[in-house]
Amino acid sequence: MANHGPDQLAAQGRDLLARQGFALRSSLTDYWRAPTDWQFFPKAILQPYAEWLAHAGRSPSDRPPVRGGNHCPTCGGAPQLSVLQAAAGGGSSLEGGSRHLLCATCLGTWSFRRVLCPGCGEEDERKLVYFHSPDFEHLRIDACESCRQYLKSVDLGQLGLAVPLVDEVAGAPLDIWAREHGYRKIELNLVGL
Repeated sequence: MANHGPDQLAAQGRDLLARQGFALRSSLTDYWRAPTDWQFFPKAILQPYAEWLAHAGRSPSDRPPVRGGNHCPTCGGAPQLSVLQAAAGGGSSLEGGSRHLLCATCLGTWSFRRVLCPGCGEEDERKLVYFHSPDFEHLRIDACESCRQYLKSVDLGQLGLAVPLVDEVAGAPLDIWAREHGYRKIELNLVGL
C-alpha cells in the first residue's frame, strides 16, 4: 500500500512502516480502546483479531462491551450494516422478517428490532425513513430523521445469494445519495463508505 496505494493511504502506510516498536503498538492500542472508522490501517490490522475473538466466544477483557442493543454484545462495536431476512414461511423480508446488525469491529451479528434506529433508539416510525434505488433492489438506506444517521440494509429476502459485506460496498451510490441528503453513516466500513 505504501508503494502503490492511493496518495492518502500510501502516506499513512509509509507513516505506519516508519513507526517502531512502542509507537506502533501504542497506535494500535489507542485504536483498540477507542475505535474510529477513519483509521484504515489499525482497523484492517485489528478487525481479524476481533473477529477471531468473537468466533472463539471471547469478549475483549481490556475493552468491555457497551451495554445496549445498538452495540455488539461481544465486543461493544458499532453497527456497520443491517441484514434483513425473509419471514418464516417464505414471506417477504419487508413484511416482518428478522433484522440483524453486523458489527464493524468483529463482524459478529446480533438481532435488532426492525422499527428502531440503531443510532439513537428512535422508534417513531414516522421518523424512520427508507430509501432504495431500482439499480439495487436488495439494498436500501435506513435513515433516522431524529439523529440524521443511517445504515445500509442488505435484504436477503430479495437476493438470497447476496454477501452483505461485499454488496454494501457495491451499493456505494446509495451512500453518496445519503450524504448528499444530510445523513451520516453510523459506522463506516473498511473502505470508508
